[in-house]
Amino acid sequence: MSFPVPRALSARSRLICILSFFFLVLLVVLHQSAPYHGYTIIQKPVPAPAPSPTAGEEFIETKFMFQEDLATLRQPNFDLKEYTKYKPHNYVPDTQQQTFATFLCTPNASIYDPYFAATLNLVYRNLWSPSIASKSRPFTVFVAPFITQEQRDILAGAGAVIQELGLLPWEPHIPGVWGRWRDQFSKLHFFNQTQYSTIAYMDSDAFPLENIDSVFDEIIEQKCDPAKLNADDLKEKDELCDYTFMGVMNMGGGINGGFVVVRPNPAMHRRLIRNYVKVDEYDNTAAEQSFFKWMFAEDGAFPVAFLPRKFNGYFPTEDDKGQIMVVHEKLWAFSDLPSWLMGVWDKGWEEMVDYFNSPAFKEAREKDGAVS
Repeated sequence: MSFPVPRALSARSRLICILSFFFLVLLVVLHQSAPYHGYTIIQKPVPAPAPSPTAGEEFIETKFMFQEDLATLRQPNFDLKEYTKYKPHNYVPDTQQQTFATFLCTPNASIYDPYFAATLNLVYRNLWSPSIASKSRPFTVFVAPFITQEQRDILAGAGAVIQELGLLPWEPHIPGVWGRWRDQFSKLHFFNQTQYSTIAYMDSDAFPLENIDSVFDEIIEQKCDPAKLNADDLKEKDELCDYTFMGVMNMGGGINGGFVVVRPNPAMHRRLIRNYVKVDEYDNTAAEQSFFKWMFAEDGAFPVAFLPRKFNGYFPTEDDKGQIMVVHEKLWAFSDLPSWLMGVWDKGWEEMVDYFNSPAFKEAREKDGAVS
């Protein structure tokens, strides 16, 4: 998830606009005016509880240009679904591997949907790209229940592990939350995916530019602060207090949800599930990102640990050239990107299609072995 920003300005100018926007929102809150009907990453204290929205007013259903189908995308010249007969690439069942992952929850059934296309490109980058692909780790696409069988089969044919996540209904206590975020709380289920030892999650618009296996060298095993545990958490202290939750620092604190590393832990999963419904106790404007900021507060019982910015280069600038391993930007949609990112989407897509069309891909999938 990231802030939707008009793209007529340069990246640096947009950043200035965003900071100015945050300052204006703060002034509105401090003057106790009408509740803001937009989105802000920064969590601010509210002097009095906002009135509950009328049913149907919680979400803004605006569709942005970056959500429009990419109707001219060249597709492979064969049906990737034919390759679902082969096992997922790099996946070894029953071994609790580390995995890279994303979450697909687009309601658009088209194979030209930009988030589906970006997800397919992530499968290629993480599994097959000569300069990017992991040497040993699988790529898991977690999917919402409504993702079509066709979309699942294409991703599986490309070599991904497909794992459905149940929906977690969420009713924000303020109006003005973007409707496209309503299903993001399904990410809490990452903590219950104990078939993996560690999950390095990236948004569909977070694109590795080089091999990022090294992120697993950054992982630390965190310890809770027992003195800050509440009564519910104390009941599961022994299971809860060893945990991992890491990401790149966001503007205003907490982590940016575009790239997150978690260690599955059923007790932590239960903790998150029982708390996410307490919508009056945390900022709702950024959905699950705001919730994670509350659950893993830097001064709380389970403080977040931070990764270097190179693993989540959101709002990239010219100065980021050569410094970013994962760029978090809707590369397919915008024409005013920093010069070093121009053409990255087109080149990456064409490279993917050429590889899927090649004998090398067919041979690699056959080597993965048939599903028994």
